[in-house]
Amino acid sequence: MNMKKIIRVYHYLRCIPKTVLFNFYYFSLKEAIRFPVIVSHKTAFLSLGGRVVLPKKAKTAKIKLGFGRVQVADSKYSRFIWNVDKDATITFGT
Repeated sequence: MNMKKIIRVYHYLRCIPKTVLFNFYYFSLKEAIRFPVIVSHKTAFLSLGGRVVLPKKAKTAKIKLGFGRVQVADSKYSRFIWNVDKDATITFGT
């Protein structure tokens, strides 16, 4: 196994706690156990509010938050920021 693969596996292992929190917070048990959303360990949760709508057939790790080039980021810590108001609705896909 080359070094890039080892680093990738390491990052995915570090994302487990935030991924579990996010999925079980926003989705029903039936949806959450499939883990349709993977959340990077560098994600900062400022506000877990509102609701998240998934595509009908969202598979495991279909949606990734905070990986790659992040557009909404904290320049000091280079992390993805999740700040959703209690009345908001985020819809992924169709």
